[in-house]
Amino acid sequence: MVYFRRFAFFIFVGFIGLCLGAAGLVWFWSLDSAPRHPALAEADLPPLIPVRQFYADQSLEWAYAVSFDGRYAAYRATRLTKQVILIKD
Repeated sequence: MVYFRRFAFFIFVGFIGLCLGAAGLVWFWSLDSAPRHPALAEADLPPLIPVRQFYADQSLEWAYAVSFDGRYAAYRATRLTKQVILIKD
């Protein structure tokens, strides 16, 4: 009886995991879907901006600061979706 309960539990957890995986896959596939509403489908919409390009612009640099002796320049930049501080001679 204990083995049956354990087996039923694993089957149940596996089924829930499979359902969650299928729901996530459907959600992922629907991210780039075209608009379905008639007003939006007929509208001349601009192209969408990818989230990565909008949020983590690789060419973005800001907050420049020069050292007291003028030898170094430090600034903030985005590299591979992380904000870093860069120092130049």
